Amino acid sequence: MTKQVRLTHEELLRLVRKEIAQLGSQRLFAKKAGVTDAYISDILRSRRSCGPAILQYLQYRVEIRYVKQ
Repeated sequence: MTKQVRLTHEELLRLVRKEIAQLGSQRLFAKKAGVTDAYISDILRSRRSCGPAILQYLQYRVEIRYVKQ
């Protein structure tokens, strides 16, 4: 069983930036993830959140938690 890794939004953005750097361009990252480069640009500028295609490419999923104050 693999250990679950939880990321904050900022950590997920860092992971996206790291993957882009490793591939060499936003355009190539977008192509591999199956989205447009404009969508990636919006994610990096915090105009949009990472959607299912990006999360699947990075092998993550969304988990919503409710915490009592």
